[in-house]
Parts: sequence; structure tokens; C-alpha cells
Amino acid sequence: MNFASATAGSLHLALLEGRGQTFWLPEQASSAAGGVDLSFYIIYWIMVFFFVLLMGLTFMFVVKYHKGVHPKAEHTPHHNLPMELSWILIPLALVIVIFWYGFKGYMHLTSPPANAYQIRVVGKQWTWQFIYPNGGISGGKLMDEQGNDIPESFLHVPVDTDVVLIMESEDVLHSFYIPQFRVKQDVVPGRYTKVWFKATKEGTFNIFCTEYCGKDHSSMLSKVVVESRANFDIYLDKLKDRSPYSPAENGEYYYGVFGCVQCHDSKDKVTITGPTFVDAFGGQVSLESGETVPMDENYVRESILEPNAKIHAGFQGVMPTFKGKIKDEQINDIIAFLKTISNNVPEDVKEALRKVPEPSGEGAGGESMSVEDGAAAEGAAAEDAAADVAEGIQE
Repeated sequence: MNFASATAGSLHLALLEGRGQTFWLPEQASSAAGGVDLSFYIIYWIMVFFFVLLMGLTFMFVVKYHKGVHPKAEHTPHHNLPMELSWILIPLALVIVIFWYGFKGYMHLTSPPANAYQIRVVGKQWTWQFIYPNGGISGGKLMDEQGNDIPESFLHVPVDTDVVLIMESEDVLHSFYIPQFRVKQDVVPGRYTKVWFKATKEGTFNIFCTEYCGKDHSSMLSKVVVESRANFDIYLDKLKDRSPYSPAENGEYYYGVFGCVQCHDSKDKVTITGPTFVDAFGGQVSLESGETVPMDENYVRESILEPNAKIHAGFQGVMPTFKGKIKDEQINDIIAFLKTISNNVPEDVKEALRKVPEPSGEGAGGESMSVEDGAAAEGAAAEDAAADVAEGIQE
């Protein structure tokens, strides 16, 4: 596709509210995209017309009136009423047209329907979190270690449904942008902002943060999955009830959802913004105060809810609190995950935490192994180990 044919067809697509990709803009995938594209191409073609006109006249005057042809300057009029009215009224009319379409589109994008489906969006360094009306949460890490997509981390919405996003920031200024939907809105600390859309086609589309928000701004990516209402309801049920997963799997999921993965390594024993969690649980933590405390269930829970209560030596107290944002069972699952990546925890305990619960909710793992269950399992493992030692001595 060459430039001329692409530009010639772009206005036609916009006027028809076409759904195809044009030379300048990505495909349209929301009800608002056509109006936004129309405003863009009205301005674009006005600029093209006047650019060609002015550059053409400039070239013509240079050729016709250069010094070699007209060595002496000719007399020029000082006043021409028709010309002066033309360059005042024509631009005024064009500006009014641009304002009208721009204002109309702005009012449409900033006035969500009263019955729109509401989803909360939380922006934080450097991830997006999506909270649905049924309490289900998605967001966090987009890919696993093999580079495969993790669909549960995406924003899911039903097709042909009005959706309003109620957005907030936990730290700095972010900006939420979906190019194919033509929606973009700043996410501001200390206040709520809203953006709405009606997705018109199923598929997966990119989400970007378009406001520089720190060193990992470029990795603050996500995706929106537009699917049928039936598939969307299945997804919501899956988020709400994670019983088909083990406590460790749930914990790893929430570890990504709540953004722990952005600052705390869980794979390679490296330091990012915060300390690594590899082989950390069950060990000792040196505090900024000079004290040493065990990294156990209480320490993890306190660090999540009151992160500045005990600051790890060598690190700054920049972690935000998750009090009121995370449930007790989610904390328990994160603790279960941290146990499975630590060599300080007995293998049989880790195996129990990796087991998928029984359909009845009973079994080694239960729906979600609690702190007390984990402690009991560790105690039983310790008793077994002591018994083995005693038998060895008797022999």
C-alpha cells in the first residue's frame, strides 16, 4: 500500500466509521473510534489542503517573481477587503467545524452511560490491576518465564457492552491508553478518573501507560481481551473461585496481581527494588534498626499490611501498604507460594502446598492453606524428622 492510496482511502474509512486499519491509525475496535478518527481526518485534510496550496503558491511566486525575471519590485496594494475577509472568515469557519467535532467527541468520551458495567483499575509502579464487581482481581505479570501469555493478567470485557473504568493510582501519575479503542485518560494519585468504551469486536488489544512513571515505565503493559458475554462470565467465575488451583498456584497468581513481582525476585535470587524471596522464608531478616527477626508468617503479613514497621536493612521504605486492598486468604496464599520457593521449608510441606484441593474443599491443601495449617504441617514434619533421628540413634 503506497502513501497516496492510503491517504486517499483514510477519510473515506473515517466518514463511514470503517473498522479497518488506515495509514495513520490502528484498526477501530470501539463505538467511539469512528468519531475520533473523523475529527482527526478533518484536521488532517485541512492541513494537507493548505500545505499544498501555500507551498504551491510559494513555489510559483519564486519562479514567477525572482530577481532575474523582475529586477525591480512592483507596486503592491496596501488594502484588499475581499482577501482580508477571506483569510479571516474561512479559517474561522474551519476552526468552528474542528471545535464542533472535537467537543462532540470529548463530551461523548467523558459521559459514560448510567448503566455501564463498572471495573476498577489501579495503576502502580509498574503494573495495572483490574478489580471486577464480584471481587475478582486480575492484572500483574503478562508472561511466564517461557514467554507465554498469562491471560488471567489481562483486562477482560464483554463485547458490545458499555464498560466504564474507574481508575486510581497508588503512587505517581500514570496514563491509561488503548489505541484501538481511541481512549486515553490520566490516572492521578489521590483522585478517581473515569473512561468508558463499548468494544465492537472480539480480540486482544494492547494497553499502554503513556505518562513517564519511573524506571520501568516502558514495561507497564497489559492487554484487554474482548470476548462474548458467556466467555466473560466464565472468566469472572474463574477469578472469583480459584479452588481448582493449589494454594501455591493461587499465591503465585496474587504475587503477580498485587505487583510483588515488580520489586521482589522469586526466580533467580537477584535484588531488584526490594530483597529477593528465593530461600528467604524460614530464614533471618536483618532490619534497619539493627535487629534480626525471623521471616515467618507474621513477618510477611506485617510487611504486606504495615510495610514500614520493619524495614529490611539496605533497602528504602518505599513499599505501599496493601491494607484494605488484600484479603486474608490472599495473604495466606502468597505465604504458601513463598514457602515453596525456599529451601528452608521441608519438602513435604511444599508438596502439600502445591496440591490442588479436593472438590469438597478438604484435603492436604484445602481451599487455601492458612497460616495455622502451614505451621501445623511444619510441626508435623519436624516431629517426623526427630523420630527418624531417634530411630537412627537406637539402631
